Amino acid sequence: MADSQTDLDEAGFCIGESSGADLNADYGCADLPVRGSDKFFQFGFGIPTPLLLPLCPTIASQGGFGDLMTFCSVTSTCNGKPTVAMTMDADFLICMGENPAILKASGGFSSAFGAMGRLGLSRVSFGISAGGDFEYGFKIWDGDSIRRVFIAGNYFDSVEFSLDELRKQLRLPNWIELSGKQIRFVHIPTDFGFITDPKQLGTTVRNFAYGAELTGSFRLKFSDLTKGALPDSPLMELGSATMVFTTLKSDGNMPPTGFYLRMSSNTDTT
Repeated sequence: MADSQTDLDEAGFCIGESSGADLNADYGCADLPVRGSDKFFQFGFGIPTPLLLPLCPTIASQGGFGDLMTFCSVTSTCNGKPTVAMTMDADFLICMGENPAILKASGGFSSAFGAMGRLGLSRVSFGISAGGDFEYGFKIWDGDSIRRVFIAGNYFDSVEFSLDELRKQLRLPNWIELSGKQIRFVHIPTDFGFITDPKQLGTTVRNFAYGAELTGSFRLKFSDLTKGALPDSPLMELGSATMVFTTLKSDGNMPPTGFYLRMSSNTDTT
């Protein structure tokens, strides 16, 4: 693993092979929901946004820079089945989406990514894995108790977003930060390649799982109140909603075939 730091605060990059449990935490790599026991090649970086002026003129002119633009990609080929996952923050979306050269090359299509960053998305992540190397635990109510169900996914996407407009409507002070996160997971059998036979479609239907989770959180920005004397509080969960649909075989992890829905508040400590 190579890790380089420049003289600029927190700027740098990571590149090299690592287990999923030991991915670099600085640039969002560790937040990707990959299987902890598998090996992955990661490439991530953090660039202070003032250095991006030549690439991101619209952000510079509108004063939209954050502290650090971050990006990370993770790849693997386990048993000949490829996995690719990426995560990027809002500054990366805006910078790439509104770069004049990229706008011209994409026929203006890239502006949609810039719009996503300006509409309040703080981070976007997604991935696809032929070998099902993604894994995420969803808390569900199975009719008897709350349990965590781990789905080995072939596809996932997640977005983190600001709820600042909601904070303003609730007339909360600006040192309270509200945010949300949504993640979706899909599991399908991948041994068939393209489905060309009705029997294959039937097998897919009988070996399918989908999970989705929406979480609301808040943070107390003590650094704003104390002019940097105290750090901000950790991100604390307000509540969440989880949905899981599965036709997979029931075992110690997966519940029986069915649809499961659970909602909780921050008073739930299970």
